[in-house]
Amino acid sequence: MYRHYIIYLLFNTVGVLGLKVWGPGLHPSKNILPVQYFFIQLGEEEYHENAKDNSLEVFVEGRFNSRPCQSRTEIFKRNYDFFIVRFKLYHECSDIKIRILLDGIPLLEPMTAAGPGTPDHCNCPRGDLADWITENKCSISSTQMEEDLGRFKDGVKFSQGLDKARNVFKHPGSHAWCHYVSKSGELYRRCYGEHVGFSMFWDSLLGWLGRRTRLPDMEFMANLGDWPLVKEKYSGIPMFSWCGSRDTEDIIVPTYELTESVLECMGRQGLDLLSAMGKNEISWSEKAPRMFWRGRDSRRERLDLVQMAAKNPDLINASITNFFFFRDEMEKYGGRTQAVSFFDFFNYKYQLNIDGTVAAYRFPFLLSGSSLVFKQESQYFEHFYADLKAWVHYVPLKADLSDVLEKIKWAQENDEKAQEIVNNAQIFVLENLLPQHVLCYHAQLLDRWAGLLTEEVQIHPDMTQVPLEKEGTRWPACSCRQEQPDKKQEL
Repeated sequence: MYRHYIIYLLFNTVGVLGLKVWGPGLHPSKNILPVQYFFIQLGEEEYHENAKDNSLEVFVEGRFNSRPCQSRTEIFKRNYDFFIVRFKLYHECSDIKIRILLDGIPLLEPMTAAGPGTPDHCNCPRGDLADWITENKCSISSTQMEEDLGRFKDGVKFSQGLDKARNVFKHPGSHAWCHYVSKSGELYRRCYGEHVGFSMFWDSLLGWLGRRTRLPDMEFMANLGDWPLVKEKYSGIPMFSWCGSRDTEDIIVPTYELTESVLECMGRQGLDLLSAMGKNEISWSEKAPRMFWRGRDSRRERLDLVQMAAKNPDLINASITNFFFFRDEMEKYGGRTQAVSFFDFFNYKYQLNIDGTVAAYRFPFLLSGSSLVFKQESQYFEHFYADLKAWVHYVPLKADLSDVLEKIKWAQENDEKAQEIVNNAQIFVLENLLPQHVLCYHAQLLDRWAGLLTEEVQIHPDMTQVPLEKEGTRWPACSCRQEQPDKKQEL
């Protein structure tokens, strides 16, 4: 996904022999994302030793009309030699420069963008969806996407699937879904069911894509609940869902939780994969060699885990933060405990991903952290599970957790192998689950889906138009300038 930009420089003042800087944020005029980000890997071993206590500074500068444009920058120091840098633009910025300093000393010459940077709220479509995919170098290779779309390789007569869905998913108290239509650059939907509030997540995603690019003419159905809907007897209904299972055939997309963390990164969303990867700076040797878990009582196995923790406090720290399903058993399991910041989970070496009502949507956030993830065997999955490997990216557990103590002891006795699995998981996140990947997954899926439709797309009666504009924006209007690249050094 990423091209690595390796810059060999020599600064005698700090003994720099090499460093690597890469990521989409180096191209803010091309890779239009809700938040820009890039990575810095320091160079030779002696440079690492000298830089352990040094601080990194990054300045993103540009012009908005005749004034400096406003932006916000955050730096996470993952290790003493690896940094995550992210920034958000609040104005259209021209002449963007990125300056990187270590302990006040420039690491390289300021890098200058070839064109303007566009903030998140601007409604400035640049070409069609295929153009955005090309411009952002989207090259998602997904086992799940291939399997899902493979079922419709001969084309989709959408009207038949829609009629079938209306006849099958017609119980308003238990089914909630929307029919979306994109036509001539405008977006419409009609929702079914009593609890359709989660349509806001699809509205937000499609609105963001629609402000960046002209969406193709297409229509699809979106499940607004956690449970996948298309059982074998309903085969052929093309329903997009956030979660899949072994006995259903929904088309799986990144969860609303993961997607929202991308769209609202450095905004109202406090937890995202970049912050999960970088906010906890505790080294591996400082972490408690125990499993840590907090969550609600949405599955019996979670209560079993709490019991095991009570009997084995030297191996597991686990408790329930909210009782809903098993309120009558609350006292038996120690009652409700106070919630803990997700970033503090990684004070422990071992994390557990255990199902709730369906797949636990925290899994990608756990993989991004610096702890070893144990994953319960499950019939449920998210869009990326098919490309993960047990014992490579996580430690597998039986569905009933009967082997959890044994596996924790294995990790304690095989500390080097445990760290190797943690490293593999982080590489997987860097290559598959960051903001650019999540948006590329949606874009590629929708673009390919539009190409499978065999009927002319029509705006149906009783549909509501969905505005593409982002609500609550207090920043200046956008001119949608698209400056041509010049001879400046391109980021």
